[in-house]
Amino acid sequence: MKSNNIFKNKELNLIIQILNYQISPISEFKTLITNTVLKEDIDWNEFFRLVEFHKVYTHVYDVIKSFDCFPDEVIDKLKQINNRNIRKSLSITAELKSLNKLLGENNISFTVIKGQPLTQILYQNTYQRSSKDIDILVDRKDIRRTIINVFQNDYKPIKATNTKLETLMLFHHHAAFINIKTGVIVEVHWQVIKNEYLAPGFNKDILINTENIFIGNDKFNILSFDYNILYFIMHGAGHKWFRLFWLRDLAQFCNLDRFNIDEVLKIGQYYKVKDIVISSLCLCNEFFSIPSLQKLSSTNKSKRTLNLVKLYKKQIEYSKLKDSDSTYVDRIKMKYMDVKHSLLLKYSFKYSLDALRRQFISASDVELLPLPKKLFFLYYPLHWPLASIKWYKLRTKGKGQ
Repeated sequence: MKSNNIFKNKELNLIIQILNYQISPISEFKTLITNTVLKEDIDWNEFFRLVEFHKVYTHVYDVIKSFDCFPDEVIDKLKQINNRNIRKSLSITAELKSLNKLLGENNISFTVIKGQPLTQILYQNTYQRSSKDIDILVDRKDIRRTIINVFQNDYKPIKATNTKLETLMLFHHHAAFINIKTGVIVEVHWQVIKNEYLAPGFNKDILINTENIFIGNDKFNILSFDYNILYFIMHGAGHKWFRLFWLRDLAQFCNLDRFNIDEVLKIGQYYKVKDIVISSLCLCNEFFSIPSLQKLSSTNKSKRTLNLVKLYKKQIEYSKLKDSDSTYVDRIKMKYMDVKHSLLLKYSFKYSLDALRRQFISASDVELLPLPKKLFFLYYPLHWPLASIKWYKLRTKGKGQ
């Protein structure tokens, strides 16, 4: 058993211990948690901040409600958060079923990515994972019809969706809408991997590598298991695994009978993202001792995969502040880490060029200052001034000015 004192932050270590106990409820983990709570001076405000930031409140509550060492107010607060999450999950499930009917009536096929179906696969319920929206994938040829026919009545666009669709599709991979009546957000994706050169062919192949799942009496199209886990790994790695709930989900993926590490590595090799797969599995093993890495020889663990693991751990430890609390220097550091991470994910000239383009021309820049297509090159020198304006707006909004 690992000590799970991975970080200097004792509250973060406690959360990781709790997640480990949920995966493997052995007495050693229970003793470790009890000793940490009783002998360490836990800052419960920091504990709650991290639990909510990492979106693991359902997991944490499942464990600590049966422990005697936690203060009653801590358990009560987590119970309230957990109940709120269940109510939100129920509303998202209802929205998903309504959307299934609405898109079906318009003869639009779609695939649900992540969200409720993934929660059903991993935890046999629809509320264990925290979901804030619904993500659907629609064939690019059906995007305009989807937005015009479906999202013009009960929905309104949010964020960069206000940008002209043709422009948006050049610099983004989805459009976001909110249901005016229910408040549920739906993201319509035309591709799941922003950079086509990261996993060549993957965006096209997932349209046909699907399977069905039932939620209640409703049938939904989802990614087939191997494509689901590969997309999940690329999604988590793309976000630098900065939230623990993704890593907890990966551990759950690896615990399923259908998980086969050889198949995952094989498909990762096929799409030229094997280093991303290996670094993610190594990170998961370091936190939760899952999956077994006996089949990963030292030759597979390249310098790049080790550097990625270090970067992921640094990002998790950082547990970034809210945008409204970050300083300008914080934002520059985060941007530097984003660029470094993007270039570290894959060594490919075309991929690197597109990664840099996406780092310095964003959909939010286009939304803030729409320019004719012929002048798009101006977004490169304008990125930092536009980013500064967005940061200032977030700061003033966050401080109620």
